[in-house]
Amino acid sequence: MKKEEFSVLRDIVYEKAGIYFSDNKAYLLENRLKNRLNELNISTFEDYYYYLRYGDKASEELYNLYDAVTTNETSFFRHPPQLEMLRSLLRSEHLNGNKRSEMLRVWSAGCS
Repeated sequence: MKKEEFSVLRDIVYEKAGIYFSDNKAYLLENRLKNRLNELNISTFEDYYYYLRYGDKASEELYNLYDAVTTNETSFFRHPPQLEMLRSLLRSEHLNGNKRSEMLRVWSAGCS
């Protein structure tokens, strides 16, 4: 990825997603976008830039761009002590006494 290509793609990522890649992270942006270029059969990062700006499916591609540049990982529900603490709190706060028949709704907001 040329420096100019990095700059314009970094600016799009920042403008659209609020994620900033510093100059020393050019390799990271390049590595994360290579698959997108391959899947779209685009040969250069410059062409990808024009695809994002002016392509027929640019708005759809932005979602793929977001997915490519973000780290999609969460481990909240994979850590047994957290689950045990949640279970303990629910038992003591909600499931004591007559509350057993009440419905309990739990919402886990994605935040990774």
